[in-house]
Parts: sequence; structure tokens; C-alpha cells
Amino acid sequence: MQYERRMMETALEALVAQIRSLPGEPADLGMPRAAATTSAATTAAMDKTSLRARAAAWLTALGAAVEASLPQALARATQAWDQADGFVVLDGAVRDEALALRHAGEALAASDDVETRAMGVEARLLVDAAVGLVSLIERRFAAILRLRLRSVTPELVVDGRPFLDVAAALAEAGRRWR
Repeated sequence: MQYERRMMETALEALVAQIRSLPGEPADLGMPRAAATTSAATTAAMDKTSLRARAAAWLTALGAAVEASLPQALARATQAWDQADGFVVLDGAVRDEALALRHAGEALAASDDVETRAMGVEARLLVDAAVGLVSLIERRFAAILRLRLRSVTPELVVDGRPFLDVAAALAEAGRRWR
């Protein structure tokens, strides 16, 4: 268990270190809430176990979506700079499931049971953090690439992996969430 915990910290710490290594001044980037608007579709009630399993599966799927699209976006950016902002992960089913999970988390957070309420809050924070991270990368992709290309280590792919390995961090979080 300690080894798995260290692996997760390593991927997340590496992601934070990579972001911090980009040149420029720190900025208040503010992450958006995953469900700033309410969904018209009703979310079926989920118990804690179901919510945890679906959240783990969603994180894994989100990591896979980033894994599939980021290398293509990096390749496009090196060939056609004006298309760098075409990086989109949060659409369709991924966004719908984020909304469903967040609404289920809100429902559990309203429980009288302390453990159930904590699980609901935890699920909301998980969705907000993951969506916020991916949304930030989507919105600022071209700027992140420009900063990386101006840095001391301008490679966009290092050892076969994107320099900003969000997919690995999300996949590890999905494994740990179970």
C-alpha cells in the first residue's frame, strides 16, 4: 500500500513540478466547478459503494481520454500551431458522467449520516478537481505549450510520454479511488 501511495504522490508531484517549471509569473488561474449549471436529466440515487466505483471508473475513463487525445494534440501543435487550442477532452459522455457524479455527491452530502455525508463531499471535490485540471489544460493548452517551448527543456514528449502527463496522474487517482 505504501508503494502505491508513493506512486500516486510521484505522478501528482511530477505534474505539479512540471507546471511550476514553466517560465513566467504565477497567476491565479481559478478552476471552474464541474457542475456550475444544473443538469436537466435526473440523476439516479447512488449509494456510497456505487458512487465510489463509478467515480473510479470515470477517473480512469478521463485519464484514457486524455491519453488518447494529448499525443495527437501535441503532434498537431508542432505542425500547425494555430490548431493547438483544438485540445478537447471534456465533452459528451465524460462531461455527463461528471455531472451525474457531482449531483450524486451532492445528494449524499445532504445525508444525516456523517460517513455518507463525507463521501458525498469527497466525491464532489474529486469531480471538481479533475474537471478543473482538465479544463485548465484545455483552455490554456497553447499557452502551456509556448511556455514549455521557451523553457530550459523544450521537449513536448519525454521518454515517449507527454511532458505534462495528466493522463498518468488521472489513471493513478482512478486506481486509488477504488
